[in-house]
Amino acid sequence: MAGTSPANDWAGTDHSIFILSTTGMLYRDYTLPSRANETAAIFDVSAAIADAEGTSCIHGQVTYKRMTVDSGSIIVTAFVKGSAYVVELTADGKLVAINKVPSVANFLGHMIVGNDKKVHVHPHERDIPTAGSYGVDLKNLESKNTIGGVRINGNDEAVDTWSLNFPGKVVAHATASSHLAVYSTEHLRVFANETSKTGEVRRKYPTANLLVVAHVEMQDLDDDGTESPVLVISFVDMVTGSVLATNRHADGAGPVHIAVVEHAVITHFFNTERHKYLVDVSELFEAEDTLINDASMASPASIVTSFLIKPRVVSSYSLRPPQVATQVLQFPPGAISSLGTTVSFQGVARKLVIFGTPAGLVYSIDLRAFLFGGQKVPGKPDAAPYTFVPTSSSSVISHRNSVVQSKFVVVSPTNLESSNHVVVAGLDMMYCRVSAGKAWDLLNDDFNHHLLMTICGVLLLATIAARWVASHRNLKLQWA
Repeated sequence: MAGTSPANDWAGTDHSIFILSTTGMLYRDYTLPSRANETAAIFDVSAAIADAEGTSCIHGQVTYKRMTVDSGSIIVTAFVKGSAYVVELTADGKLVAINKVPSVANFLGHMIVGNDKKVHVHPHERDIPTAGSYGVDLKNLESKNTIGGVRINGNDEAVDTWSLNFPGKVVAHATASSHLAVYSTEHLRVFANETSKTGEVRRKYPTANLLVVAHVEMQDLDDDGTESPVLVISFVDMVTGSVLATNRHADGAGPVHIAVVEHAVITHFFNTERHKYLVDVSELFEAEDTLINDASMASPASIVTSFLIKPRVVSSYSLRPPQVATQVLQFPPGAISSLGTTVSFQGVARKLVIFGTPAGLVYSIDLRAFLFGGQKVPGKPDAAPYTFVPTSSSSVISHRNSVVQSKFVVVSPTNLESSNHVVVAGLDMMYCRVSAGKAWDLLNDDFNHHLLMTICGVLLLATIAARWVASHRNLKLQWA
């Protein structure tokens, strides 16, 4: 699923949504309520690939890997019988070109890797750097529970850099949905310290290259051979392949859903002993020898220096492993079937975590509700710490509607910092626009623009009249 907006839409709120079904049919929808009934099928991608293959039907033989929208062009990448097809369409659903890449070994984002290790990139995506970039090799994930790292060298060849084999079945893995999901202007966080009663100022760990892998191991409980599952969450650096940290949860089992947002990793899983759905919230901070508490007084020199500091350039080869602060919270809504997070261009707006449940409800919960868990309740220092994720009826953004068997959440930012487009899809599809709080940079639909212009005009005339009266009064006083 992907979207685009017209050039005259300065706010980025008028989007066209393109949906590719598992059978290869491409649909077009719109975000404006006035055009909600204009959903239509615009192109059959599977039929175009069948024509290129010289067969009448290829249903069940095609795996659709990726779809992007770039400059009004729709690019669909599909895998068929060991080869890749790249289909280029216009926004109106007209076929521009269809290219075949034979003998494909792997897919790395927008890159197609052949058996000869050569990297193929569509011309529309040539501006995305390939040389020096890193990717994750998942081709042996299901068969061998192995994940590898790949680096693209200067000759546009994929070079294997590392490999990790997990001792149990890998049930979930995730990286940041985009660089905007982990981007934030707040690089420091005051982390509550219950022992000293003084907050510690910690620097957030950069998670742009973070890979989170969850696998299940079985451990013996008694001498009779009874086994219990253990959910192991590993934090892996995609560049070096180093395991930065691990979390272990006894009696943890799938289904597991993972989201990486800013410096935090949110993992939703089921506890077989307590028969409850829990959320592992892990915050990653840079390892520092000396911690600063929020009661420390900054010197005038440090304040002046803070304005002159240039942006830091960090490297996976030089960073120390992070310090991980983990807490486990109960999740009252229970099971979920999809998980996503909002993003923003400037990194100013607060992030929201979007949950889709099997019952059809869609929740939008502030990220702070997870980070407050196990700490003091904001504004209520004497209250007991949270042991669950606080939710309410206002968190349900699907309202009276139900999204049956939601499979994924797609989020796209608007040009307004406060708002995001959210599409939740399964057997049903739901669209809405969400904001973390009020849309502080957007006027209401019923805002009275004419009254505002009238008031501004009256104030301008009153200012001119007041200046004229004041000048004549001064002249009178001088002649008096």
